[in-house]
Amino acid sequence: MSRPLPVIEIFGPTLQGEGPLIGYRTMFVRFGGCNYRCSWCDTLYAVLPEEVKANATWMTPEQIAKTIQAYREFVPWVTFSGGNPCIHNLTDLITHLHGDWWRICIETQGDPPKAPKWFWLLGEPDMVVWSPKPPSSQMVYDHESAESWVKSVPNDIPHHLKVVVMDETDLEWTKSLLYFLRDRGLNGYLTSKTVQVGTDQTPEAVQSILDRGRWLWETICADHDDIWSDVRVLPQWHVLTFGPKRGV
Repeated sequence: MSRPLPVIEIFGPTLQGEGPLIGYRTMFVRFGGCNYRCSWCDTLYAVLPEEVKANATWMTPEQIAKTIQAYREFVPWVTFSGGNPCIHNLTDLITHLHGDWWRICIETQGDPPKAPKWFWLLGEPDMVVWSPKPPSSQMVYDHESAESWVKSVPNDIPHHLKVVVMDETDLEWTKSLLYFLRDRGLNGYLTSKTVQVGTDQTPEAVQSILDRGRWLWETICADHDDIWSDVRVLPQWHVLTFGPKRGV
């Protein structure tokens, strides 16, 4: 039997709230563990070791597949999230789910020095959404790290860049990154972010999200640099709709 994995939660069917699959139905499998500590992380329950130890259910690929199998007929995607799912060897799970005809998207910040060797094994994912962290996260991610990560992903796997933008510094950092990776063939997605406290979606929280989204919208439209030509500006639809609620 395959080695078990630390699963924090499995939920769905739901709609993907951001990035290239926004609006598509998907199941989510959230894994515990992360090698980053972002200042505005909203999933610390899947990041902090003590939280992961307390909340994770160790499940084999067969058990994970069985949990979601009832939805396979009408949900095409499974999204792996975290934490950072790429710190785990997911080869057996991907292979198993592909055998059940699931399409698999992995969301990761892409830790470049430890690019997962299982990309080159059987069971490659159908999509990688790479979300390097901007300066507001207080995590360092330089151009060399970005290039190392991009080179690690096989060319036949659709590979998308998604950056969460908190402020002007984040936006300038993203612009610099896009210039650096200009000829890499990546599709880019930007989404604005605000820090929310608690689990209730208040009118004030909704307005804050809308204000930040309008700022990003207007800023990109006012910048005539063609580097933004192939970049889509999208909301975090799930956050706007439900707030900082789990399981959506």
